[in-house]
Amino acid sequence: MEIAAVIGAIVSAAEHPVAIAVGASALSKAGEDLYGKTKDHLRGSNTVGTAKSIQGWEEFTLEVREADGKLHFTSRHGTALHADQNGRVRMVQSPQLGDWEAFEVVDGGLRTAHNTFIQVTPGGSVKQNSVMGGKWEHITLVRLPNGKCAIQSGHGTYITARPP
Repeated sequence: MEIAAVIGAIVSAAEHPVAIAVGASALSKAGEDLYGKTKDHLRGSNTVGTAKSIQGWEEFTLEVREADGKLHFTSRHGTALHADQNGRVRMVQSPQLGDWEAFEVVDGGLRTAHNTFIQVTPGGSVKQNSVMGGKWEHITLVRLPNGKCAIQSGHGTYITARPP
């Protein structure tokens, strides 16, 4: 299933890259500069953090779980975005994607199985927060020309998956 179909936007995969505001129907053009030219300083935990531009580590395969429409994000390393019961967000090797690797689009953010939201701090930490409060929890999915997506924070940085 196309990212555009998941978000509810009507955009063909052949069109130019677009930024898709999660939970919104408005689309805005994303310039060539979103597909970063150089690797920026990475911040965050061992396996997940943020970067200022989109390179390979910021690209995710987006899968939609048929049973409930929840989203799974898989990195180029074969790891899955995972939110555990202790508030951590990390990339894990998972032979089967379960509830802790499933996310729901709610109010412009990504809600976890623990009823928390993915949160990106200005310092680059990626964790969970119990409320959908604002800029730190706002997420934009960016469709890339190669069919993958990037996860952009409200600060303009991108979630990155480091090698395991």
